[in-house]
Amino acid sequence: MRHMQFGKYSRVDKRIARKLYNEGKDVFLVPRNMRPDNCWGLGMPINKSNWNTVGTFDTMVAEYAWYNCNNETGRYVAFYKIKEE
Repeated sequence: MRHMQFGKYSRVDKRIARKLYNEGKDVFLVPRNMRPDNCWGLGMPINKSNWNTVGTFDTMVAEYAWYNCNNETGRYVAFYKIKEE
């Protein structure tokens, strides 16, 4: 994985994203070929306290990938950490 940073978003791998999610911090999901700060708005922030009733981290990622990842946007999900200011 290449280190990428766009504005307040810094890319992390799935292991770190799962850890941040379990700690109750925000994780931003984006299709692989898209930028997290683009104008199309495909990214989605998830937080355990907001989405605890939906399911686990892996369930959230699988559902997001099913609806948002394709040949154009990217075949898998990229994870971004949101910098706190």
